[in-house]
Amino acid sequence: MKKLLLIAFGVFLVTTQLSAQTEKGRVMVGGELLLLGRSGNTTFSASPNVGYFFMDNVAAGAEFNLITGGGYTNWGLGPYVRAYFAGNPTGKLFAQAGLSLAGSSGSNTSTGFSGRVGYASFLTKNVALEVAARILTGGGTIYGLGAGFQIHL
Repeated sequence: MKKLLLIAFGVFLVTTQLSAQTEKGRVMVGGELLLLGRSGNTTFSASPNVGYFFMDNVAAGAEFNLITGGGYTNWGLGPYVRAYFAGNPTGKLFAQAGLSLAGSSGSNTSTGFSGRVGYASFLTKNVALEVAARILTGGGTIYGLGAGFQIHL
């Protein structure tokens, strides 16, 4: 009986620690590399970001996007909101939406939209591997599939 209680307590502690990644007051820092499709060309993108959990499972932050390839360069900078849901302590689905000031080679700046839907797999209590489908607008519509890491502090 003692062993069973000790095991149950250990599982409780591990579960409590792992579910704390997306709780209010935490900060996440990370980025994503994307494989993108634009007008029949394949390009790559880097998107570093930082966010703050202002409530459990919901973060707001800023993101920078730089996309280049095939003689085309696009950039975007702006705020986002991300929500985590439908998961367990080792992985959660998430959706993210944001606005950005965007520009591309040969054109003026414009406002755009950024959207992402994916899954975060928590490799440790502080590090998540993410895979997501993505869309960016502003200077053209760009869509893609990406992977990245988030560090939850």
